[in-house]
Amino acid sequence: MKYLFAALRFFEDGNISDRAYWYLCDFTVKAGDEVFAPVGMRNRLQKARVERVLSAEEEAAPYDVALCKHVAAGCGDRTRVAGDFMCYEMGGIRYDEKRYTAFGRVLVSDKNPQTLSVLEDLGVDEAVCADDVGDALHALLKARGRVLLHGKEAGETARVLLRLARGEEVEGYGLTARERVVLAEKLW
Repeated sequence: MKYLFAALRFFEDGNISDRAYWYLCDFTVKAGDEVFAPVGMRNRLQKARVERVLSAEEEAAPYDVALCKHVAAGCGDRTRVAGDFMCYEMGGIRYDEKRYTAFGRVLVSDKNPQTLSVLEDLGVDEAVCADDVGDALHALLKARGRVLLHGKEAGETARVLLRLARGEEVEGYGLTARERVVLAEKLW
């Protein structure tokens, strides 16, 4: 079986920017592309530049396949579409000086999905109605897997969620300190 490997340089992180690291890639990339990939024990996403691409069988791999991490996503459009329903992926948003929000956790739309097939097509495990920011945040605390925030306050709920991920103070929603951390971790 052939694997696609990408040598990545994490140019925004002075601690690891001095060399390239081999990652497995499940989509086509080329040298010069920018991507998001997990780094460190906690696998927080960082932006990297593809320096080299190699297609190889496991025995000719540049790094042990069992130890390789996978590139999370390419940089760019975060729009997701299922039929005529459009939403936005919250992955790939910078939340500190070198880290980005994780993909596949939270999708956002100001519209309500009309059918269950939309949720299935988007790979959503739970849908949270965000007509009230506080109620939506509390519902997110219980949500598992990939979540679609939808409704008239979905955008504002997403902004509050991103502020929590950035470690900013958020008041007025009745959240405990532990609940604020749990919500922030939904995007890490």
